[in-house]
Amino acid sequence: MILIPLRDGERKAKTRSGKRVASLLLLGAAALLGASLLFPMWHIKLGAPQYPEGLGMYIWPNGIKGQSPNDLDIINGLNHYIGMKKIVPEDIPELRFIPKLMLLFAGLSAAIALWPTFWLIGILLVGYAGAGGLGMWDFWRWEYDYGHHLDPHAAINIPGMTYQPPLIGTAKLLNFTSQSWPALGGWMMFGSGLLMFLALWIVWPRRVGADGRPPLRHGLGLLIAVLMGCSSGPVPLQYGTDSCHFCQMKLAQKSFGAERITAKGKVYKFDSIECLLESLRQEGREGDRIYVVDFSRPGTLGPAESAIYLRAKGLQSPMGAGLAAFAGMDSAKACQARIGGEFVSFNDLLKS
Repeated sequence: MILIPLRDGERKAKTRSGKRVASLLLLGAAALLGASLLFPMWHIKLGAPQYPEGLGMYIWPNGIKGQSPNDLDIINGLNHYIGMKKIVPEDIPELRFIPKLMLLFAGLSAAIALWPTFWLIGILLVGYAGAGGLGMWDFWRWEYDYGHHLDPHAAINIPGMTYQPPLIGTAKLLNFTSQSWPALGGWMMFGSGLLMFLALWIVWPRRVGADGRPPLRHGLGLLIAVLMGCSSGPVPLQYGTDSCHFCQMKLAQKSFGAERITAKGKVYKFDSIECLLESLRQEGREGDRIYVVDFSRPGTLGPAESAIYLRAKGLQSPMGAGLAAFAGMDSAKACQARIGGEFVSFNDLLKS
């Protein structure tokens, strides 16, 4: 097929048409972001045999409400028995400025729709994605604080046990199954970012080929980069199904395990810290993201660099090195008090 280059007039006409489409997309992003204020952003649900209908709470841009009228009070009562702080929406400062931040980005998106240049939309998208990433980190930090900083005089006190719900996904906490997923408002916020991305692609300076059609590889490449940035967390380990990348054994012990994700998104899973370390020594790291299972929260992965490592004979790790990782020092010390052992750093483990 022979491609006929566009004339200057045709190219300018297509550029104007593209900007009109970009303007509509940005106005749609602003409307979607503004409308998301009317719906909850996140939903955390708890299920247990004694609560067949389940308990839950919705996190709104400006508050927290129970899934049912009394759910928040019941959750706070249960949390009191295990030493968790009471969830008081009025004491969470983020809930006071999240609506203002959302309206700010909605206003910026609508304003840039009047003059949709590549750089303005790019700055908007980077700022919006950055704010979203910071918000997710802050949400994880909030969950960590509630799940780890427990009252030592609580009625139910299990040494080494923490109660942090998952950021996204499902986790088992005592006899409760905790689920954490975006609610309608959260999906609308994600959709708003996607519309901003499409607007950016429409006005991409090099997107118009000789036939006047946008080369797909540019849009796909940028979309993959955006999606990788949005899904930068670990992939859940499937015990009994996944095999260790290093020793090829099935993952079986939920208190142990590790994972490395390459810069290209390839995921390698391990049944133990020992296998992860051997893999890193033999294959190198090259900027991979590394995660290890929190011994006090079976099956839950966290960053390897910030974890606390305990080496003890009483730890029956899959490969026999007696290594376990902990997300918090409190749970690590509680375990050490029971079985002994010594703390080691991740760097020291890599060197040994």
